[in-house]
Amino acid sequence: MRSSERWLSRMNPLLGVAAGLFFIGPKVLLSAPPMPVTVSNSGPEWASSYFAMRQIGTFTAEVDAIPLSSAVDGGIALSEGAQSAFAGLACIARFNTAGFIDARDGAAYSATASVRYIANATYHLRFVVNLPSHTYSVYVTPPGSSEQSVAINYAFRTEQESVTVLNTWSLFADVGSIRVQNFSAGSSTAVANSVWTNIAVPSQASWFQQEWDAVPLSSGMDGVMALSSGLGRPSRISLA
Repeated sequence: MRSSERWLSRMNPLLGVAAGLFFIGPKVLLSAPPMPVTVSNSGPEWASSYFAMRQIGTFTAEVDAIPLSSAVDGGIALSEGAQSAFAGLACIARFNTAGFIDARDGAAYSATASVRYIANATYHLRFVVNLPSHTYSVYVTPPGSSEQSVAINYAFRTEQESVTVLNTWSLFADVGSIRVQNFSAGSSTAVANSVWTNIAVPSQASWFQQEWDAVPLSSGMDGVMALSSGLGRPSRISLA
């Protein structure tokens, strides 16, 4: 199911569910999607791509990464603002020089499973982040294989254990090169008999287009997607 509407107001997407589960991945179409980015030890070693909206709660972020050689040292991270030093990275998935994918857990890198990578193949990475608890998980889908976990409830990098906002993909490579593409961030799941889910977007004061992909997770559910001025709750939903 896909919804695309035009609105005239200062509005934020929100979700509410009376029965069942509902998953939404919002996208604010105010600029072109990020282009593929390549980082390399021959330069540039660092690059960044901003989220469509900043994140302050629990969220999922996904991206495709292509290591361009068989022994790179580079990675994909989530951060507050663009970074050019490791201490500024909160959640990190890394392609290491031993030929495996791992992730940062507090002060060190490790992995819950051995996932080997090969040059010029595309690996889909899925970050599941809990910002209030400063923990995250990373799942990798190698080409032709099923998704595997490389990090489960890992702690943010030690220097970022008190960060309150994540809004940027930060990429690095100090050995070899990595190409990163298909950036997405900001999905949420609404659950019946739970609190309403709100996702902040930049304020709008004129005509704009808002799109999102929605996935009903059960049949016979009762859920709503809407735009609102500020945090939404049933009495404040504006659908006109």
